[in-house]
Amino acid sequence: MAPFLSSLNMILQIAILILLLMGYLEARRKRNFLKHGYYLTFAMIINTLSFLLIMGPSLIEYRIWAQPLNLLNIIVIIHAVVGLVVIVQGIWIFWGWRLQSNVKGCIYKRKQMKTTLYLWILAFITGSILYGSFFY
Repeated sequence: MAPFLSSLNMILQIAILILLLMGYLEARRKRNFLKHGYYLTFAMIINTLSFLLIMGPSLIEYRIWAQPLNLLNIIVIIHAVVGLVVIVQGIWIFWGWRLQSNVKGCIYKRKQMKTTLYLWILAFITGSILYGSFFY
């Protein structure tokens, strides 16, 4: 059985996935970019807090630098690096918008938004693999 914080983190990541889908639908179908921004900002805040309070301390406790280099630990490294890039890019995208009602400036960051989404999906997949490998 997985530790409570690991399971909580998995639930939070699934909630983030739902927020990303809701944000996508707001932008794509309803053309409501402001609501899209709010959904994704909330997802970014949850992800950043999850990293600071659960994943980061877990990575430090795991002591990846002291582990043998095998496939599982390579996935840990990929997950950690990609996840950190996602957080940094998310904050950078958010900082350009900062809850403004005018979203015209965000149009220029569309490529970065897509890249961040694809990287988050990679982090989600590798995190799910790790969760399954460590706890089931």
